Parts: sequence; structure tokens; C-alpha cells
Amino acid sequence: MSIKVVIIDDEPKAIDLLVYYISQVEFLEVENTFRNPLKAFQFLTTHDVDLLFLDINMPKLSGVELIKNLKNGPDVIFTTAHPEFAVSGFDLDAIDYLLKPITFPRFLKASQKAQKTVLKKDAKELIPADPIYIKSGSITHKLLWRDIAFLKKDENYITYYLTNGKRLLCRQTLSSMEKMFPNYVVRIHKSYAICMYNITSVGNDFLMINTTKIQIGRNFKNNFLHSFEKYKAHLT
Repeated sequence: MSIKVVIIDDEPKAIDLLVYYISQVEFLEVENTFRNPLKAFQFLTTHDVDLLFLDINMPKLSGVELIKNLKNGPDVIFTTAHPEFAVSGFDLDAIDYLLKPITFPRFLKASQKAQKTVLKKDAKELIPADPIYIKSGSITHKLLWRDIAFLKKDENYITYYLTNGKRLLCRQTLSSMEKMFPNYVVRIHKSYAICMYNITSVGNDFLMINTTKIQIGRNFKNNFLHSFEKYKAHLT
């Protein structure tokens, strides 16, 4: 399984060096690179990434400030030419801290630490978050996540479409529910979340759950495809 990486650094040569190093490590894959930390922040709020190589000292938004403002962000390896910033990096539970100029042996050591961390996190995420209790009207229902085919949002309500054909209407929002999702339940559209266990087929911009066709939203597509690939990898 490849670890998807984003590089954020205001120095083009620093980005080029990391891109080259990453190309030499088979378990790393560059998802995107940014010189502008504000654009990087926007990207990270809508895309699923495993690891950041993040410069600390940048204009407009430092690497430390970026991480502090990013909810549920990816793992981080900080990079900088200023050793005095190391304490700030480790205070944020960074995997490692690379001092420029970065040598390949030192880069590889940090990458191997990241690989172990990401694999442990993925294994932990596979632990089922079952059961869940959903209140519909005056009745509370006990469910397993895999019993849910998909969820559909309608303003401040969610309809639970279950694999047994039943439906439950609950006063909730998808946004409030997302923090409860196990890793195999993922949002694919502003109005839909699905259980990957119950996917029948996947097209370019849609998927099927039995006979139901659900559109994959443009802003959710990359995150879904990455999550789906990780899910399939754990099944093999």
C-alpha cells in the first residue's frame, strides 16, 4: 500500500529534492506539492492524505500554524533550515524533524518511521465501531455499520437505507455523523455517505449499491478513491 504524500515548502528546490527522494522509495507516492501554504490548507480540508513533508518557516502561514488549524490532519514530518524550530515541531507529535540540507539516508529513516505509524493507524481504524444506536421518532434502533447500505441527507435529517430494505429517518446531519464513521464508511457527495462493504460496482463518477446508483461528487472523488483502494488492500 502506498503512502500518499503532500509536500509544502516555499522553496522550489526543496520541493524538487523531496520529489526525487520520494521517487526512490516504493511505498511513498506524491499526491501534490504546494509553495503556498494557504492553498495547501484548502486542499487538505477536502482530500485524504497520509503524510505531509512540511516546512515550518513559510510566509503567510507557518507549518506549525497550518497543522494547528487543520482538524484531523495527516501525519507530519517537518522540514526546516532552522534547528531552533525543532521543539515546536515535536510539540505537535510530528513523526520526525528533518534539518536542511536533507540527506537521502536521513530522509529514508524518517520515511520508514512514517510507514510504521501509518500502518498502525490503519490497523486501529479497522476495529469496528459497532454497535451504534440510532433514534428514529420515539424508537431507538441498534445497528451495525455494515447493515447500512448508504446514508442520504435531506436538510437536517438523514435517511438510513439498510441492507434489509428498511429505512430509518433521523434528525441528524452528515457533517455531525462523520466523526463516528469507521474507515469503511465514507462520504462521497454533499448528500450521500456509503458503506464500502456494500458497494456492488464503481464507475468513473458513480457507484452502485445493489440497484441504487449514487453520484460521486467532484469534491469528494479523490478522497473516496483513496479510501476505497486502502479498503481493498486490507481485504487481500
